[in-house]
Amino acid sequence: MRQNILFFLLVFLLAGNITCRKKDPPAETRSFYMGTTPWPADFTVAEVDTAYRFINDHCDIVSHHFDEGIPYEEAFYNRPMPASLIQDMTTRKTKTAVGKKIFLSVSALALNRTSRPEYYANAPASDSIKNYWRQLPFDDPKVVTAYVNYISWLIDQLQPVYVNYGVESNVSNWNASQFVLYKNFIAQVYQQLKIKYPSLPFFISFIVDESNEGFNNAGQLVAYTDLIGLSAYPYITVSSSASGNTDPKNFPSNYFEKFANLSNSKPLPFA
Repeated sequence: MRQNILFFLLVFLLAGNITCRKKDPPAETRSFYMGTTPWPADFTVAEVDTAYRFINDHCDIVSHHFDEGIPYEEAFYNRPMPASLIQDMTTRKTKTAVGKKIFLSVSALALNRTSRPEYYANAPASDSIKNYWRQLPFDDPKVVTAYVNYISWLIDQLQPVYVNYGVESNVSNWNASQFVLYKNFIAQVYQQLKIKYPSLPFFISFIVDESNEGFNNAGQLVAYTDLIGLSAYPYITVSSSASGNTDPKNFPSNYFEKFANLSNSKPLPFA
């Protein structure tokens, strides 16, 4: 039995009715944190405030997730970050109640989860600068340095208690040669972050699916994570729901367990 297991429940606040108890259970009734991202139910200031109010009233921890590209040039040279990123950070810090635990989640991949992220959205970088960074291989030392510096800036801003530095790293449709470069990148980033922040848990998250490829990719990255972080979308991926039946009892055997058991010595966060 894995000892000292820590679970997160990181859920999106989607449009629709949300029903919750008026009072949270006493903290002593469970040994894990529960929280959400501050993603709003609608892209309005009012709904952003609603999301943060829910977090501040009902959550132990908030998941600040960054998936909008990397400010490569600014991070590599330790220059001021893009104004839009600074504004985003200011909003997050201002609206998050004092004392809330912070879970920092950053994607080292584009939304397809098989390629490098583009330059940070709305950054005032020229096309030539963006093209320069775009053509570098994934494990180029400059890319590694830029990403480590970016993660470090986010950490210093938010003071998180946990960091997912490689969101959803194991998708089944990776090109094999590109995955080797990504694994080299992850290994270097992990080593440098652990040296810089030795007491901070760093992990990468794995998408749970039924493919051998996805599971094997996850297995190749276990050495570079302090936790076994799982992310799952069974309502659209699990084979037992193909006919529209989403009853969890129909899930393939060992669907979650084989990923959870990638390492019995490492705690398990779940998204």
